[in-house]
Formats: sequence, structure tokens, C-alpha cells
Amino acid sequence: LAYLNMAGNTIAHEGASHLGEAVSRCSALTRLELGRNDLLNEGAGQLAAALPNCPALQYLDLSENGIGVEGAANIAGMLTKCRQLSALCLGKNSISDHGCSFLSMALPRCPALTCLGLQSNAIGPRGCAKLASVLPICAVSALNLAENSVKDEGASQLASALGKRQRPMQSLKLCANAVGPAGAIAISAAVLEFGNVIELGLAMNQIDNSAADALGKVVRECRIIERLDLRGNCFEEAVREQLKNPRAGMTPLSIIADFDHLVGAELDVML
Repeated sequence: LAYLNMAGNTIAHEGASHLGEAVSRCSALTRLELGRNDLLNEGAGQLAAALPNCPALQYLDLSENGIGVEGAANIAGMLTKCRQLSALCLGKNSISDHGCSFLSMALPRCPALTCLGLQSNAIGPRGCAKLASVLPICAVSALNLAENSVKDEGASQLASALGKRQRPMQSLKLCANAVGPAGAIAISAAVLEFGNVIELGLAMNQIDNSAADALGKVVRECRIIERLDLRGNCFEEAVREQLKNPRAGMTPLSIIADFDHLVGAELDVML
């Protein structure tokens, strides 16, 4: 068995122990999808104890399971033992800053983990600070923090980490995080200086005209970025049109979209 999709089955923590026993015997399992199953912390812990017995596991989806700090801590312990895991989806749980701290401590010891989904987890600047401290030394290159509480402080912390990375971020999603002009300017400056973000999501924030010059420089001058999502911000129409202006000479590269696909793209500024 290489692929098991049991998403949306209300397995709950009562069934997680039985499932853990079953998958621990699946040495060829590479992809496991368990989103929307009400696993809670107990179920997450039971699975975390079993999954190190799946040495081929590459993709794990535990989104929308009511997982909190305790569950995140157990998952963090599992990560260092699942050496082939490359994508972990934990979106729409209750991990918070504290749980994010546990995960961050594990990331430098996860050499294959390139894609991490933490959207909608009540993560704020403190959690961002923990992630920023390890981004330069871990393999994660696609990070989804949409629908959290990153704000300007968290965006600035992540921006400072970009300059310390040895390889590009394929995708950084900070949509719907109450990021304002200061955070957008900090991110823009880092992207422009270090040229190491390919897809940047800043939609549904509080960015206004005062960040237009910084973002405009990214559009015009950064040759690596291919997708910039600015929808749902506070730009005036003239600024929106200015940011849409095409640029010449871009070098096309690949981006990661939704953790699953590599797609070629020309510069796409979404407003």
C-alpha cells in the first residue's frame, strides 16, 4: 500500500490507535491523507507514535483535526524519525505560537521536509519568530502561513530570515494576516535584495499605497519572482494599475502550488 486517503471520515481519536496499528505495517506507504477526522491531540499522538514505522512516507495531511499544542509536540517528535517526509499539511488546526515552537525546533533535523502548511492556526509574531530562527537552516522552501495573525512584526521577522537562506523560498504565503505597509515593505526589501522568493502571497491584508513603491520595485526589478498575490488590499485604482505593469527580461522558473504540482509560470501579479 503506497497511498491511503481517509480524509473526512470522522475517525476520531478512538479510531486513530487502530489506524496507527494498521499503517505501521505499511512499509511502502508514501502518502497519507487524514484531514477532517476529529483526531484531536490524542489521535495525533497515536499516529505520531506509529508513523516512524513508515520509512517511505513522503506526504502527510493532518489538516482540520483540532490538533493543539500537545498534538503539535508529538508530531514534532515524529518528524525527526520520518526522514523521507517532504510535505506536511497541518492547516486549520489550533497549533498556536506554542505548538509552532515545538515544530520549529524539529525542522532543522528534517532534511527532506520542503513543504509546510500551517495556515489558520492562530500563529502570531512569537510563532513567526521561532520559524524565522530556523528558516535559514532547514529545508522548508514552501511555507503557508495564511489566515493567521502574523501582522507587521511577524512579517518583518520572516523578512530578516530570507536574507540568511542559502536557497530560494519556492513559496511564502502570508495572506489574511493583518499585514500592513510596514510588513509589506520589509518583505519587499528582502525579496529585492536577496532575490530568493519565487511565489509571494500577500492577499487580504492591510497594505495600502504607502507600500506601493517597495512592491513596485519587486515587480520591476526582481527577476526570480513569478507570482505576487496582492488581492484584497487597500490600494487606490491608480496604484493597482501601476503594479500590474509588465516587466521585461524575467527568467522563467518553476513554483510550487498547493504542495502538489510544479508548474511553469510567467510573472503573475494578482490584484
